Amino acid sequence: MTSEGSFIQPAIPRFDGHYDHWSMLMENFLRSKEFWELVESGYIEPSSASAQTEAQRKKTEEMKLKDLKVKNYLFQAIDRTVLDTILKKDTAKDIWDAMKKKFEGNAKVKRSHLQALRREFETLEMRSSEGVTEYFSRVMTVANKMRLYGEDMQDVKVVEKILRSLTEKFNYVVCSIEESKDIDALTVDELQSSLIVHEQKFQRRNGETCDERDGSSEGEDRVRELQQSRERQPPMWMGDYVSGEGLSDDEVHMPIVTLSTTEAEFVAAAVCACQGVWIKRILKELGQFDGGCTTVMCDNSSTIKLSKNPVMHGRSKHIDVRFHFLRNLTKEGVIELVHCGSQDQVADIMTKPLKLDVFQKLRKYWEYVKFRYKLIAS
Repeated sequence: MTSEGSFIQPAIPRFDGHYDHWSMLMENFLRSKEFWELVESGYIEPSSASAQTEAQRKKTEEMKLKDLKVKNYLFQAIDRTVLDTILKKDTAKDIWDAMKKKFEGNAKVKRSHLQALRREFETLEMRSSEGVTEYFSRVMTVANKMRLYGEDMQDVKVVEKILRSLTEKFNYVVCSIEESKDIDALTVDELQSSLIVHEQKFQRRNGETCDERDGSSEGEDRVRELQQSRERQPPMWMGDYVSGEGLSDDEVHMPIVTLSTTEAEFVAAAVCACQGVWIKRILKELGQFDGGCTTVMCDNSSTIKLSKNPVMHGRSKHIDVRFHFLRNLTKEGVIELVHCGSQDQVADIMTKPLKLDVFQKLRKYWEYVKFRYKLIAS
């Protein structure tokens, strides 16, 4: 047994062919022994010992002894087959520089390695059966290798890469993070912690362990997501502001899997717009339509932006194509999406339990609509 004051000597890192990793470990080992200065500057044997003072001679002997210790560490760390290829082994610096030239390569070789790592970094994607910790480990392994070859890998670059390469089940989490946090200030560790929490919620919600989830089929995952998405569908209030009358309110259940609030409301708005077009055609046949624009009130600003943006970016490209009909209607001026705060959603009076003051506020609006309808009818 060792005493409380004893200290276990760290093991000497063995060279296993991966120079970048070994050099980092070996440098840290030598720095802990206060020998790294000899590797950087090297030990120079004095030409004549007679010209030295006693203090200088003693200092030279100490430096020589330290250099021999560093050489001993390097001899233990490097395999014999590799040592036999090093011609000059007079000092520790000679051995270190020879290893660096052999295995790190020159600028051209480093640039070639860096290009390969950049391609690997850009093509990284999270696998469906992969956990957050495992994926972060893969990404950070490549990112750290790029740093060793001189690439400026800031946290924001790694964070953005991870956010755009997660599986679809994390889409609504990604939207939430992008809207609520400053990506430029978000660290990799903070992002990993946040995603792990959501991953644990997925597992608790589905009643699965990690091993069971890895073995579940993609079809089962989509069925579960569909069931959850049906519980999140928002009501849509559509009003014809030519007459001031509310034409339709509906809590629509969508026949697709929506992975975020934005997607759910975008799909609901598209179905609501289809109803508006159908009602317009009926009114036109009856001679009661004057060609005005139908306004759809929506409490999600991202949905409104998505309906006006013709570019199908990565966050919306998986939405069924038929629901992008809403963009065409918005562009042609048939439908107009207008932002409406959640507290002003008139349809809530028909679909949700409300506080008394909110209920009375929305009821007054219904009374106004009813009165205006009577005036128009008369």
